[in-house]
Amino acid sequence: MILTAVFATEGGLVTTGNPDLLFKHLLALVIVSVFTFGGSFILLKFTNFIIPLRVKAEDEEEGLDLSQHHESVFEGGLFRAFKNNA
Repeated sequence: MILTAVFATEGGLVTTGNPDLLFKHLLALVIVSVFTFGGSFILLKFTNFIIPLRVKAEDEEEGLDLSQHHESVFEGGLFRAFKNNA
């Protein structure tokens, strides 16, 4: 987006030496970034209000594979399969 303003054939910084188009593109980039960040922040806060996004500390201690999926890579899972094939 920025280089479009630099190399544009009409009004570009390289072709005309006029930085107006570059400043307009930079302003548009800032506006879009603020809008996107703000919208994402609001949606995440709303989602977190309904369903917590972070797991409990106890679940992290136990391991998320066990607490969330009731599976373990270590006990009869992936490592056992590798051990039997070795």
